[in-house]
Amino acid sequence: MTKDDFQPISRPEGLDRWSLPPEPLDWYEAVVDDVGVSRLIPHVNNAEYVRWIGTIAVLAGIRAGSTPERLEQENVLWFVARHEIDYRGETFPGDRIVAATWLSDPDRISVIRHTVIGRPNDGRLLITARTRWVLVDGDSRRPTRIPADLLENIGGPTA
Repeated sequence: MTKDDFQPISRPEGLDRWSLPPEPLDWYEAVVDDVGVSRLIPHVNNAEYVRWIGTIAVLAGIRAGSTPERLEQENVLWFVARHEIDYRGETFPGDRIVAATWLSDPDRISVIRHTVIGRPNDGRLLITARTRWVLVDGDSRRPTRIPADLLENIGGPTA
């Protein structure tokens, strides 16, 4: 699935058992296609979830003002320093999924983006993830200071 497959939504009802923080969260929904479905077991492959986590980060970053145009103008990029993913359930083509994402623990050069993905029809939480994103200089590829206005918005990462 691409970023066009994930649409922003309001917080869905009935997901209280997911243990989410209070607002603000960015919410998205999509219908699972057959990309990334394993041949042996007809469920979405774990690697596809990693792609979804990145796609959701891009969308949330854009909504917060960390646009590709801004990043290009400032000659900076967001790089993943670490992914931690807990796989909790399977998903299948045709399933409607929802995702929530939020940021925490900003420092001078990095921020943690949390992502949860689940199926609202049965309330099943499919994954929880923590990703450390580091802002890097486009030329040197070395970490660089996150601009104050991005830290204030706590909007970052985008690709």
